[in-house]
Amino acid sequence: MRIKKILNNNVVVTDDEKGCEVVVMGKGVAFGKHNGDVVDEGKIGKVYHLGDHEMLEKFKELLSVLSLDYLDASTKIIEMAVLMLEARFDLDIPEDEAGFLSVIM
Repeated sequence: MRIKKILNNNVVVTDDEKGCEVVVMGKGVAFGKHNGDVVDEGKIGKVYHLGDHEMLEKFKELLSVLSLDYLDASTKIIEMAVLMLEARFDLDIPEDEAGFLSVIM
């Protein structure tokens, strides 16, 4: 994967193996990198595939200003809620996470 856009040191936009735009997160994944550089796969923590272009743009905007710690915390909250409430989300967790984060920010 090659970096298309750097949102911050921990978040980049790239294309997956199918050519779909994705958001890749990981501690320092973009540190010292430039657009066009190869993403270090060892630093990838999560890959977000959002089919809705509008949701992807909102998610990219949110991640450009959001600390990775907040995203990690929100992911853990959602995972705990699913386990404790024995609930199922109709949407993928990253989309729920983006919605959750946009409400609390």
